[in-house]
Amino acid sequence: MSYLRTQLKLVVMWVFGMTLMIGNPALSAALKSDAPERYIVQRGDTLWDIASVYLDEAWQWPQIWEVNPEIDNPHLIYPGDELWLVKTEAGFKVQLMRGDQTGALSSTVVKLSPSIRISQNKNPIPAIPLDDIAQWLGRFRILGPADFDQAPYIVAGIDGKLLLKPGDLVYTSESGLLTATNYRIYQRGQTYRDPQSGDTIGTELLEVGQARRVSGEAEMPMLKILSSSEEISPGDRLLVSEERILDPTLFPKTNQLNLAGEIIGLRANATLAANNSVVTVNLGAQSGVMVGDLLRIAKRGASVADPVTGKMIDLPDRSVASLLVYQVYEQVAYGLVLVASEVLTVGDPVRSFP
Repeated sequence: MSYLRTQLKLVVMWVFGMTLMIGNPALSAALKSDAPERYIVQRGDTLWDIASVYLDEAWQWPQIWEVNPEIDNPHLIYPGDELWLVKTEAGFKVQLMRGDQTGALSSTVVKLSPSIRISQNKNPIPAIPLDDIAQWLGRFRILGPADFDQAPYIVAGIDGKLLLKPGDLVYTSESGLLTATNYRIYQRGQTYRDPQSGDTIGTELLEVGQARRVSGEAEMPMLKILSSSEEISPGDRLLVSEERILDPTLFPKTNQLNLAGEIIGLRANATLAANNSVVTVNLGAQSGVMVGDLLRIAKRGASVADPVTGKMIDLPDRSVASLLVYQVYEQVAYGLVLVASEVLTVGDPVRSFP
Protein backbone atom coordinates (compact mmCIF):
# COMPACT_ATOMS: atom_id res chain seq x y z
CA MET A 1 0.00 0.00 0.00
CA SER A 2 2.88 2.34 0.80
CA TYR A 3 4.24 1.90 -2.74
CA LEU A 4 0.81 2.58 -4.28
CA ARG A 5 0.35 5.71 -2.17
CA THR A 6 3.77 6.94 -3.26
CA GLN A 7 2.97 6.34 -6.92
CA LEU A 8 -0.41 8.07 -6.58
CA LYS A 9 1.26 11.06 -4.92
CA LEU A 10 3.76 11.29 -7.77
CA VAL A 11 0.98 11.22 -10.34
CA VAL A 12 -0.98 13.94 -8.55
CA MET A 13 2.08 16.18 -8.30
CA TRP A 14 2.96 15.57 -11.94
CA VAL A 15 -0.56 16.31 -13.19
CA PHE A 16 -0.69 19.47 -11.08
CA GLY A 17 2.62 20.65 -12.48
CA MET A 18 1.58 19.88 -16.04
CA THR A 19 -1.70 21.78 -15.56
CA LEU A 20 0.13 24.86 -14.35
CA MET A 21 2.55 24.78 -17.25
CA ILE A 22 -0.03 24.21 -19.93
CA GLY A 23 -2.00 27.13 -18.55
CA ASN A 24 0.92 29.49 -19.16
CA PRO A 25 0.88 31.34 -22.47
CA ALA A 26 3.90 30.41 -24.57
CA LEU A 27 5.09 30.30 -28.11
CA SER A 28 4.30 27.19 -30.12
CA ALA A 29 6.78 24.45 -29.37
CA ALA A 30 9.45 24.19 -32.07
CA LEU A 31 10.40 20.60 -32.88
CA LYS A 32 14.01 19.95 -33.76
CA SER A 33 14.58 18.95 -37.36
CA ASP A 34 16.19 15.71 -36.19
CA ALA A 35 13.60 14.88 -33.51
CA PRO A 36 13.38 11.06 -33.37
CA GLU A 37 10.22 9.23 -34.34
CA ARG A 38 10.93 6.66 -31.63
CA TYR A 39 12.96 7.01 -28.47
CA ILE A 40 13.67 4.34 -25.86
CA VAL A 41 14.08 5.79 -22.38
CA GLN A 42 17.44 4.93 -20.83
CA ARG A 43 18.54 4.62 -17.23
CA GLY A 44 19.98 7.95 -16.16
CA ASP A 45 17.67 9.96 -18.43
CA THR A 46 15.72 12.89 -17.06
CA LEU A 47 12.59 14.33 -18.60
CA TRP A 48 14.56 17.50 -19.30
CA ASP A 49 17.12 15.43 -21.26
CA ILE A 50 14.36 13.84 -23.33
CA ALA A 51 12.61 17.15 -23.94
CA SER A 52 15.91 18.54 -25.22
CA VAL A 53 16.07 15.71 -27.76
CA TYR A 54 12.75 16.81 -29.28
CA LEU A 55 12.63 20.57 -28.76
CA ASP A 56 14.78 23.63 -29.22
CA GLU A 57 13.26 24.93 -25.97
CA ALA A 58 12.93 21.98 -23.60
CA TRP A 59 10.58 23.82 -21.24
CA GLN A 60 7.88 23.64 -23.94
CA TRP A 61 7.60 19.88 -23.46
CA PRO A 62 4.02 20.00 -22.04
CA GLN A 63 2.86 21.37 -25.40
CA ILE A 64 3.85 18.20 -27.26
CA TRP A 65 3.22 15.64 -24.51
CA GLU A 66 0.02 13.64 -25.01
CA VAL A 67 -1.28 11.47 -22.20
CA ASN A 68 -2.07 7.85 -23.09
CA PRO A 69 -5.20 7.05 -21.01
CA GLU A 70 -4.89 3.33 -21.74
CA ILE A 71 -1.84 2.76 -19.53
CA ASP A 72 -1.32 2.92 -15.79
CA ASN A 73 0.35 6.03 -14.39
CA PRO A 74 0.55 7.68 -17.82
CA HIS A 75 2.47 10.68 -16.46
CA LEU A 76 5.30 8.53 -15.12
CA ILE A 77 8.06 7.49 -17.50
CA TYR A 78 10.30 4.51 -16.75
CA PRO A 79 13.56 3.25 -18.25
CA GLY A 80 12.64 1.00 -21.16
CA ASP A 81 9.48 2.90 -22.07
CA GLU A 82 9.09 3.94 -25.69
CA LEU A 83 8.21 7.46 -26.77
CA TRP A 84 6.69 7.92 -30.21
CA LEU A 85 6.38 11.12 -32.20
CA VAL A 86 3.02 11.01 -33.98
CA LYS A 87 1.05 13.50 -36.05
CA THR A 88 -2.39 14.40 -34.69
CA GLU A 89 -5.05 16.96 -35.56
CA ALA A 90 -3.44 19.23 -32.97
CA GLY A 91 0.01 18.83 -34.53
CA PHE A 92 2.93 16.60 -33.60
CA LYS A 93 2.67 14.94 -30.19
CA VAL A 94 4.83 12.56 -28.17
CA GLN A 95 3.01 9.50 -26.87
CA LEU A 96 4.12 6.97 -24.28
CA MET A 97 3.95 3.24 -24.95
CA ARG A 98 4.78 0.38 -22.63
CA GLY A 99 5.45 -3.24 -23.59
CA ASP A 100 3.67 -4.70 -26.63
CA GLN A 101 1.50 -1.59 -27.07
CA THR A 102 4.07 -0.31 -29.54
CA GLY A 103 2.61 -2.63 -32.15
CA ALA A 104 -0.49 -0.45 -32.37
CA LEU A 105 1.42 2.32 -34.10
CA SER A 106 1.91 2.95 -37.79
CA SER A 107 3.42 0.11 -39.79
CA THR A 108 5.76 2.61 -41.46
CA VAL A 109 7.76 2.74 -38.24
CA VAL A 110 10.59 0.24 -37.98
CA LYS A 111 10.66 -1.30 -34.51
CA LEU A 112 14.07 -2.13 -33.13
CA SER A 113 14.65 -5.63 -31.84
CA PRO A 114 15.05 -6.80 -29.19
CA SER A 115 12.94 -4.24 -27.33
CA ILE A 116 13.89 -3.12 -23.85
CA ARG A 117 11.43 -4.00 -21.13
CA ILE A 118 11.84 -2.89 -17.56
CA SER A 119 9.70 -4.08 -14.67
CA GLN A 120 7.39 -1.28 -13.58
CA ASN A 121 8.37 -1.67 -9.93
CA LYS A 122 11.45 0.37 -10.83
CA ASN A 123 11.60 4.06 -10.14
CA PRO A 124 10.35 6.48 -12.79
CA ILE A 125 12.86 8.87 -14.28
CA PRO A 126 13.06 12.26 -12.56
CA ALA A 127 12.09 15.43 -14.37
CA ILE A 128 15.45 17.09 -13.69
CA PRO A 129 18.92 15.94 -12.49
CA LEU A 130 18.03 15.64 -8.81
CA ASP A 131 21.48 14.45 -7.71
CA ASP A 132 23.02 17.78 -8.69
CA ILE A 133 20.62 19.54 -6.32
CA ALA A 134 20.53 16.92 -3.55
CA GLN A 135 24.21 17.35 -2.71
CA TRP A 136 23.50 20.96 -1.71
CA LEU A 137 19.92 20.77 -0.49
CA GLY A 138 19.78 21.13 3.28
CA ARG A 139 23.47 21.95 3.63
CA PHE A 140 22.88 25.61 2.84
CA ARG A 141 20.11 27.94 3.91
CA ILE A 142 19.47 31.67 3.89
CA LEU A 143 18.40 33.83 6.82
CA GLY A 144 17.25 37.42 6.61
CA PRO A 145 19.31 39.99 8.55
CA ALA A 146 16.94 40.12 11.54
CA ASP A 147 16.55 36.33 11.74
CA PHE A 148 20.31 35.81 11.72
CA ASP A 149 20.91 38.34 14.49
CA GLN A 150 18.26 36.70 16.68
CA ALA A 151 19.31 33.07 16.10
CA PRO A 152 20.71 31.27 19.19
CA TYR A 153 24.37 30.26 19.05
CA ILE A 154 27.08 28.24 20.78
CA VAL A 155 28.89 30.22 23.50
CA ALA A 156 31.60 27.70 24.45
CA GLY A 157 32.26 24.17 25.62
CA ILE A 158 31.32 23.55 29.26
CA ASP A 159 35.02 23.71 30.19
CA GLY A 160 35.64 26.79 28.07
CA LYS A 161 36.83 24.82 25.03
CA LEU A 162 36.75 26.67 21.73
CA LEU A 163 37.46 23.76 19.37
CA LEU A 164 34.47 21.45 19.58
CA LYS A 165 33.76 17.91 18.41
CA PRO A 166 31.05 15.23 18.63
CA GLY A 167 30.39 14.22 22.23
CA ASP A 168 31.24 17.64 23.64
CA LEU A 169 28.75 19.49 25.82
CA VAL A 170 28.30 23.17 25.01
CA TYR A 171 26.61 26.18 26.54
CA THR A 172 24.33 28.24 24.33
CA SER A 173 22.68 31.63 24.34
CA GLU A 174 19.04 32.61 24.71
CA SER A 175 17.22 29.85 26.57
CA GLY A 176 13.88 31.25 25.41
CA LEU A 177 14.72 30.55 21.75
CA LEU A 178 15.74 26.92 22.26
CA THR A 179 12.29 25.36 22.41
CA ALA A 180 13.03 22.17 20.43
CA THR A 181 15.16 19.13 21.30
CA ASN A 182 17.23 18.57 18.16
CA TYR A 183 19.17 21.24 16.31
CA ARG A 184 21.37 21.72 13.29
CA ILE A 185 24.61 23.61 13.77
CA TYR A 186 25.37 26.23 11.13
CA GLN A 187 28.53 28.11 10.27
CA ARG A 188 28.19 31.61 8.90
CA GLY A 189 28.87 31.87 5.18
CA GLN A 190 28.46 34.66 2.67
CA THR A 191 26.47 37.78 3.39
CA TYR A 192 24.55 38.72 0.27
CA ARG A 193 23.89 42.34 -0.63
CA ASP A 194 21.67 43.75 -3.32
CA PRO A 195 23.95 44.79 -6.22
CA GLN A 196 22.03 48.04 -6.75
CA SER A 197 21.12 49.26 -3.25
CA GLY A 198 23.88 47.61 -1.25
CA ASP A 199 21.32 46.49 1.35
CA THR A 200 21.83 43.12 3.04
CA ILE A 201 19.30 40.66 1.62
CA GLY A 202 20.41 37.46 3.32
CA THR A 203 23.12 35.59 5.17
CA GLU A 204 24.04 32.12 3.97
CA LEU A 205 24.58 29.36 6.52
CA LEU A 206 26.46 26.08 6.04
CA GLU A 207 25.40 23.09 8.12
CA VAL A 208 28.41 21.69 10.01
CA GLY A 209 26.81 19.38 12.59
CA GLN A 210 23.89 18.31 14.73
CA ALA A 211 23.18 18.67 18.44
CA ARG A 212 20.60 17.69 21.06
CA ARG A 213 19.45 19.77 24.00
CA VAL A 214 20.23 18.02 27.30
CA SER A 215 19.37 20.85 29.70
CA GLY A 216 17.21 23.89 29.15
CA GLU A 217 16.34 25.05 32.62
CA ALA A 218 19.47 27.08 33.32
CA GLU A 219 20.17 30.60 32.10
CA MET A 220 22.55 29.09 29.53
CA PRO A 221 21.04 25.90 28.06
CA MET A 222 23.33 22.93 27.45
CA LEU A 223 23.50 20.93 24.21
CA LYS A 224 25.45 17.83 23.26
CA ILE A 225 27.13 17.75 19.86
CA LEU A 226 26.05 14.57 18.06
CA SER A 227 27.92 14.85 14.76
CA SER A 228 30.05 17.19 12.69
CA SER A 229 31.13 17.50 9.07
CA GLU A 230 33.43 20.46 9.67
CA GLU A 231 34.97 22.29 12.59
CA ILE A 232 32.44 23.57 15.13
CA SER A 233 33.23 26.80 16.97
CA PRO A 234 31.63 29.29 19.36
CA GLY A 235 29.34 31.62 17.45
CA ASP A 236 27.95 28.89 15.22
CA ARG A 237 24.16 29.23 14.97
CA LEU A 238 21.61 26.70 16.20
CA LEU A 239 18.46 26.19 14.15
CA VAL A 240 15.75 23.59 13.76
CA SER A 241 16.15 21.55 10.59
CA GLU A 242 14.74 23.17 7.46
CA GLU A 243 12.79 20.43 5.73
CA ARG A 244 13.41 20.45 1.99
CA ILE A 245 11.98 17.66 -0.16
CA LEU A 246 12.88 17.32 -3.81
CA ASP A 247 9.84 16.76 -5.98
CA PRO A 248 10.94 14.22 -8.63
CA THR A 249 8.26 15.53 -10.99
CA LEU A 250 9.37 19.16 -10.74
CA PHE A 251 9.57 20.35 -14.35
CA PRO A 252 10.59 23.90 -15.32
CA LYS A 253 7.90 26.46 -16.12
CA THR A 254 8.34 30.02 -17.31
CA ASN A 255 7.52 32.92 -14.99
CA GLN A 256 5.20 35.47 -16.59
CA LEU A 257 6.52 38.37 -14.51
CA ASN A 258 9.13 40.75 -15.87
CA LEU A 259 11.94 39.65 -13.56
CA ALA A 260 15.40 41.21 -13.54
CA GLY A 261 18.21 40.19 -11.21
CA GLU A 262 21.68 38.69 -11.34
CA ILE A 263 23.89 35.91 -10.03
CA ILE A 264 25.20 36.90 -6.60
CA GLY A 265 26.88 33.68 -5.45
CA LEU A 266 28.40 30.37 -6.56
CA ARG A 267 28.90 27.13 -4.65
CA ALA A 268 32.05 25.77 -3.01
CA ASN A 269 34.14 28.93 -3.48
CA ALA A 270 33.92 28.53 -7.25
CA THR A 271 34.57 31.48 -9.54
CA LEU A 272 32.80 30.03 -12.58
CA ALA A 273 29.63 27.99 -13.16
CA ALA A 274 28.48 25.75 -16.01
CA ASN A 275 25.89 23.04 -16.71
CA ASN A 276 24.46 21.45 -13.54
CA SER A 277 26.04 24.07 -11.28
CA VAL A 278 24.09 25.65 -8.43
CA VAL A 279 24.04 29.45 -8.21
CA THR A 280 22.44 32.06 -5.95
CA VAL A 281 20.39 34.91 -7.43
CA ASN A 282 18.97 38.10 -5.90
CA LEU A 283 15.39 37.19 -6.79
CA GLY A 284 13.07 35.69 -4.20
CA ALA A 285 9.49 35.40 -3.05
CA GLN A 286 9.19 39.18 -2.82
CA SER A 287 9.89 39.36 -6.56
CA GLY A 288 7.30 36.69 -7.36
CA VAL A 289 9.77 33.85 -7.92
CA MET A 290 8.51 30.33 -7.21
CA VAL A 291 10.05 26.87 -7.04
CA GLY A 292 10.08 25.40 -10.55
CA ASP A 293 10.49 28.72 -12.35
CA LEU A 294 12.77 28.67 -15.37
CA LEU A 295 14.83 31.83 -15.81
CA ARG A 296 17.42 32.79 -18.39
CA ILE A 297 20.97 33.90 -17.66
CA ALA A 298 22.59 36.43 -19.96
CA LYS A 299 25.95 37.99 -20.70
CA ARG A 300 26.02 41.76 -20.69
CA GLY A 301 26.56 43.38 -24.05
CA ALA A 302 29.92 45.06 -24.53
CA SER A 303 30.30 48.84 -24.86
CA VAL A 304 31.79 49.71 -28.25
CA ALA A 305 32.36 52.79 -30.34
CA ASP A 306 30.00 53.27 -33.27
CA PRO A 307 32.26 52.93 -36.34
CA VAL A 308 30.54 55.88 -38.06
CA THR A 309 29.55 58.34 -35.33
CA GLY A 310 32.20 57.42 -32.79
CA LYS A 311 29.62 57.42 -29.99
CA MET A 312 29.81 54.69 -27.35
CA ILE A 313 26.91 52.24 -27.56
CA ASP A 314 25.96 49.20 -25.48
CA LEU A 315 25.42 45.99 -27.42
CA PRO A 316 22.35 43.93 -26.38
CA ASP A 317 22.63 41.32 -23.65
CA ARG A 318 22.65 37.77 -25.02
CA SER A 319 21.06 34.73 -23.37
CA VAL A 320 23.58 31.98 -22.61
CA ALA A 321 21.92 29.67 -20.05
CA SER A 322 18.70 28.43 -18.45
CA LEU A 323 18.25 28.33 -14.68
CA LEU A 324 15.78 26.19 -12.71
CA VAL A 325 14.81 27.70 -9.34
CA TYR A 326 14.57 24.98 -6.68
CA GLN A 327 14.72 26.84 -3.35
CA VAL A 328 13.21 30.26 -2.64
CA TYR A 329 13.66 32.68 0.26
CA GLU A 330 12.30 36.21 0.69
CA GLN A 331 14.89 38.03 -1.41
CA VAL A 332 17.19 35.25 -2.57
CA ALA A 333 16.84 31.95 -4.43
CA TYR A 334 18.99 28.96 -5.35
CA GLY A 335 18.88 27.62 -8.90
CA LEU A 336 20.35 24.80 -10.99
CA VAL A 337 21.94 25.67 -14.33
CA LEU A 338 20.30 23.33 -16.85
CA VAL A 339 21.78 24.54 -20.13
CA ALA A 340 24.77 26.85 -20.56
CA SER A 341 26.58 27.71 -23.78
CA GLU A 342 29.19 29.79 -21.93
CA VAL A 343 30.71 29.79 -18.46
CA LEU A 344 28.85 31.90 -15.92
CA THR A 345 30.01 34.11 -13.08
CA VAL A 346 28.78 36.46 -10.37
CA GLY A 347 27.15 39.54 -11.89
CA ASP A 348 25.66 37.82 -14.93
CA PRO A 349 22.08 39.10 -15.48
CA VAL A 350 19.14 36.81 -14.68
CA ARG A 351 15.85 37.48 -16.47
CA SER A 352 12.48 35.89 -17.06
CA PHE A 353 11.80 34.54 -20.53
CA PRO A 354 10.09 37.05 -22.86
